[in-house]
Formats: sequence, structure tokens, C-alpha cells
Amino acid sequence: MWSGVSAWVEERRSVGDRPEDVLALLGLALAHHADATETEDGGGQGGAQASGEHAMWAQVALLAAEQRRRFAPRKRLRNLPVSAPAAGASLVPSTSDVPSVRDMVRGARKVLLITGADASSSAGFPCFPADVAPLEFAAGDAPPNGQPPRVAPNFFSAVAARHGLFHPADLFEMHQFIADPTPLYDLVREYAKADYQPTVTHAFVAELERRGMLLHSYNLNIDGLQARAGATRVTDVYGSLDSASCAICREPSPLATALLTSDDVRCAVCSHELNRVRPALTFAGTPPGHALEESLRRHLPQADLLIVIGPAAACGPVGTVAASLARDVPQIYLGETA
Repeated sequence: MWSGVSAWVEERRSVGDRPEDVLALLGLALAHHADATETEDGGGQGGAQASGEHAMWAQVALLAAEQRRRFAPRKRLRNLPVSAPAAGASLVPSTSDVPSVRDMVRGARKVLLITGADASSSAGFPCFPADVAPLEFAAGDAPPNGQPPRVAPNFFSAVAARHGLFHPADLFEMHQFIADPTPLYDLVREYAKADYQPTVTHAFVAELERRGMLLHSYNLNIDGLQARAGATRVTDVYGSLDSASCAICREPSPLATALLTSDDVRCAVCSHELNRVRPALTFAGTPPGHALEESLRRHLPQADLLIVIGPAAACGPVGTVAASLARDVPQIYLGETA
């Protein structure tokens, strides 16, 4: 690996790239020290500068090698031994992944979790709107080319159809909520009426926390089922339908209860003209907040095991978590796309 990286760095150097240019290609930056190449007499300055430049290129090569090592594909679990072999014995690959997973989890003390749609599918909760087809597909009608719908209708698409929205994702557009909050309120009613219950996966998250093994869980679902199962070390990356607050002053409000008697729920604290109460969801196009960034920055260096449940590893704000962990931190992927 080193020879390949070194050759690439030398190639970039030969075509006139600066160390900063190469690092920029890797998404990195190198700090400069103004006095690194200065000398007291002008006669030795050229040699010192050359030496300093060589040292910088050496650092660039080391950083490039580390980046390549970190992003290299990991070995699949079946290629790893269940446990360390006895002295003098050869490494024997595991014939079953289950004991390896069990031993990894039992040996971990700071488990980092990322959970996607698969974590709640057995509870009946539908996939997030980004995975739902446009309305003419999702509503169950055959499209003009005669092909069958590629997704089954769910309450996202049902609510969107009732309110004439082209795509279920339109429910989560801020301009749509400001213009007419009824579709999103209708979605909250459907959610409350369904009364989804935690599954064994959500109970697993809560049990890890109860045993003091859970570092943190980053949940990409909006169903709030991890909290219902008793887990508290949870960040709902896209928010939750279980909670709501004023769009202006952020005062918490029991939205589902208020919707039983009104289609335009207003904040009881502030009097702003846009003081509608809205579900605590991340609307489309909203960047991740500083709280999420700080949480990731704090937890990533501490993790000794990553578990990804469902197709969540490459999603949105948590898309770089797997690649950001130290190389010796095991990673377990569960789900159809694991």
C-alpha cells in the first residue's frame, strides 16, 4: 500500500502540485509554521527551505497513506477468527458469524449505534419519504407505461394523496407547512392512531444502555420508538413525531392531543403570527445542527464498537461515521444491505 501511495504523491509533486494541493484532494490541510525554514544567515536559507519542503512532502505521503488505509474495504466478519488461537496454533476462520458478533458485543464497553429503517420495519412503521416513489406510484395506480408500482402504499403516501401532494417528501417542506400545516398535522394524527410499539431491536438498544454499554445511538427513524423502549442516550437525527414545539419560540407542546380539537394549533406562550406548533422534525434542506456535530465529535473517539442496523451507514449527517472511526474499531452491519 505504501509504495502505491508514495508513487501517487511523487506523481503529483512532479507535475507541480504543492503539498497543500494534494492535501486538498484528500480533504485535509497542513498547518504551516513561518519559522520552519528561516535561518539567521542568508547562505543557508535555500538548503533549509529545501529540507523543510521535503519534510512537508513526507508528511503528505504519510497522511495520504493513512487516508487510504482508513477508507480501504474492511474484511467481512466470516474471514475473522472467533477468538485468538492458542499459542502455536494457526488462525482458523470462523464458520459462523453469530459467535463472532456475540463476542464483539460482549467485549464492548462503548457501543456506538446507527439505526435506519430496518430497526422499525417489524413494528409496521413505513420507510422514510426519501425512499417512497412519487404519488402516482405510491398511491397504487399503475403509471403510464403500465409498470406496477415499485413501492407499497403507506401512511406517508396516503396522507400526501389526500392533500394532493406530488410526493410524500413534500410533507416535510417548510414552505408547505407555512402555507398549509394540515397535511403534516394529518400525518401526526395517523401516527398517533397507529400506536406503534417498540420491537426487540429497540429493546436491544435500551438493554445496552441499562448495562452501561451504550455510548450513544444515532437514530435515523422519526418514530421515537427507541425512547419508548426506555433508551435515553439517543439522538433522533431527523427528529421525532413523538414531540412538538412552537415554530418560533420552541416551547414544547403536546401536538397529538391538541390536534383532536383543532387543525391550526398555535403556541400558548408566544403571539407571533407564525407561532404554529409543529412536530420536532428536521425539514427538508435543513442542515444538521451544532448539537449533532458536537455529539459526533465527542463520541467518535470513544467508541470501541459500531453497530449499524439497516441501510443507514451512508445516510445524511452520519454518512461519514464508519470511515471516521479508528481502524481497530470493529463494525457490525445488520440488515438486507449489510
